[in-house]
Amino acid sequence: MKRTGKRCMAALTAAVMAALALPAGSAFADDSYLISPSGYLQDRTGTLTMTVSGEREVQVKIEKDTPDGIILYYDTTLYDDGTYEFLLDSCEYNISTGEYDSSFTVTVQDKSDSLACYTQKNMVVVDPGFTTDASSSAYLWNVTLEEGETGQASADVTDAALREDGVWYGESSVNLQYVPYVLGDVNSDGSVDTSDIFESMYYVARKAVGYTDVRFTGDASSAAEKYAFAAADVDESGVIDSTDIYYMMYYIALNGAGIHQGWDEILAK
Repeated sequence: MKRTGKRCMAALTAAVMAALALPAGSAFADDSYLISPSGYLQDRTGTLTMTVSGEREVQVKIEKDTPDGIILYYDTTLYDDGTYEFLLDSCEYNISTGEYDSSFTVTVQDKSDSLACYTQKNMVVVDPGFTTDASSSAYLWNVTLEEGETGQASADVTDAALREDGVWYGESSVNLQYVPYVLGDVNSDGSVDTSDIFESMYYVARKAVGYTDVRFTGDASSAAEKYAFAAADVDESGVIDSTDIYYMMYYIALNGAGIHQGWDEILAK
């Protein structure tokens, strides 16, 4: 006899409490780290193992697709290279199939380059004993970040299938190509100086008097404009204002006086 939607709710309290008891960054024997489980997690039939390399910060978003809408399971930043574990579940009842298979959408993005972004939809976590004879679902993602001339992403995906050991298994190799920029170097000439302050002040002044089409470059939709804005947004607030200009002036003054401090030190003050 098929189980009903109450199957998920019956285990909700115990499962979620157990999941939340695991701290972020819990290390496993294989040197992987468990990301704090989602508060929505209702069983542990699925795992996404993500290995990251490239010494860049990676934003990971995992959403569950349900008949009632999208549920955000994870939205986290991976700051270091390494292997990370995300727990997933399979107790979302599908009225059209009469099964509990769950579908997830996974997005990985270079933290500093929104163009270096890859999304994979319909990543299925099967319900053991229903769709297949699978005992669990496991996905392996290898995410590599490397410098490129334009921000972009590509992926080589092996569709999930049932292995001989009874695991529903799939793989994805994802390459994120980012375009680096130097914080404060608005005109991309390789240094942070008074010309960058001028560019930022002119930008802020035009915004202040009501200009709507304000940009650093000739094309508002270009990658160059995106990176110029990111470089000028020193405090990463999403807005370029007098605070960013202050930090740039402070940075130039300190370094001009022979006091060499990085942005992390300056922004921490």
